[in-house]
Amino acid sequence: SLVGSVTISCMVIGVATAWALARLQLPARPLFVVLAALPLAIPSYVAAFGWMAMVPGIRGFFWSWLVLTAVSCPLVTLPTLAAFSNADHSVVETARSLGRRPARAWCTAMLPQIAPAAAAGGLLVALYVLSEYGAVSALRLSVFTHAIIDNFRTLFGIDAALALALVLVALAVMLVVLERLVRIRGERWRVGSGAPVPPPRIRAGVFTPVAMASLLV
Repeated sequence: SLVGSVTISCMVIGVATAWALARLQLPARPLFVVLAALPLAIPSYVAAFGWMAMVPGIRGFFWSWLVLTAVSCPLVTLPTLAAFSNADHSVVETARSLGRRPARAWCTAMLPQIAPAAAAGGLLVALYVLSEYGAVSALRLSVFTHAIIDNFRTLFGIDAALALALVLVALAVMLVVLERLVRIRGERWRVGSGAPVPPPRIRAGVFTPVAMASLLV
């Protein structure tokens, strides 16, 4: 449940953040790019202790989901931002010229170009959360890694711990293989051999403060 919920949250927030940084005309955009990557410099258990210092007494699934989502979002944001920056916008313009509406043209021409990067980032988030121990320990949430450690601490639970560890390794290998396959598939969406046409920046207008506030959050 934790792996799935954190991965979905990071996919939604990470893709939205990457789109805003790549497409919107925002003041101090380089600063927002740095802020979007900054959580990678903070270990998850340090982030958990920081949240516990601000909100004493927090524990359980919701807070574990919130902390791990905040820490893991850059794993989706950064590769998706790079995919947006390298995507060929001329394909979208071609789809528009053939009569497709903007939303459908974006989904059929742009989404396939950034989807592999976003999916690979999501699989990295899943792998990170699957192996998580420090933050969930601080927030008192019993997860798969806890079962392994608890069995290792008992005299008769070593065999069970080894079996659970093998399951964890198998799941991790599966996620690594899926991430590799997704990245290989992403190379098939390159358009031509020339330089891609970068997407135009959109003026947010009156929504600029809202976009900046959302990015800060």
